Amino acid sequence: MQENHRIIQLSEQFKLAYRKVDYTDFEKLEASIRNSIFTFDNYYESISNKKRKIEWLSIRQLLIDLGDEVDIYYDEHGKPHFTEGSAHLSISHSQNAIAVSMHESKAHGVDLQYLTPKIKNIKNKYLREEELLEIGKGSTEELSIYWSMKEALFKLYGKKDIFLKENIRISNMQQADNKFIATGEIIHIDEKIKVEMEAILLEDYVLAYTLIM
Repeated sequence: MQENHRIIQLSEQFKLAYRKVDYTDFEKLEASIRNSIFTFDNYYESISNKKRKIEWLSIRQLLIDLGDEVDIYYDEHGKPHFTEGSAHLSISHSQNAIAVSMHESKAHGVDLQYLTPKIKNIKNKYLREEELLEIGKGSTEELSIYWSMKEALFKLYGKKDIFLKENIRISNMQQADNKFIATGEIIHIDEKIKVEMEAILLEDYVLAYTLIM
């Protein structure tokens, strides 16, 4: 049986949610969000593809599931923020599923990655030499976990002047029960961020997230 929705409480302040997108009832979903706190901006009104509109709406529905009562906006780097308060937000979308995460006071990153064998064709574009040596041939799941963890770190950083291969490193990968645990680092000019990370498998997706620094 497919798992279509999950809320994960990592701590009193930190929680995330995952959901498969339901594309079958656009009108009901739009009416629900129009009756919420979220603003229907010019970007939404300009979307002509109904599937993309449903994904936009579904992200906001998932935030409601997490108890959010504050509108959101995206900065010049495409990073999402709440319009007020001190809470931090991260959002990810892959294939037909979405994930959002919220922490009451700390920056973090979440990433959702659909499992596809095609990732084997690009591993040299995002894995460093030491990572390639550690992972070896690498299964679709293993390669996707590295990719998703790096994307979560990219979202934690929040700007576009770094690259997955050159500036982001994953090390000490271990499996503990159903979780994958690793250390993530962002190395950029004089700035260095080091944070512990986790990833879980949800049927045909990887869900990765940074833990709080």
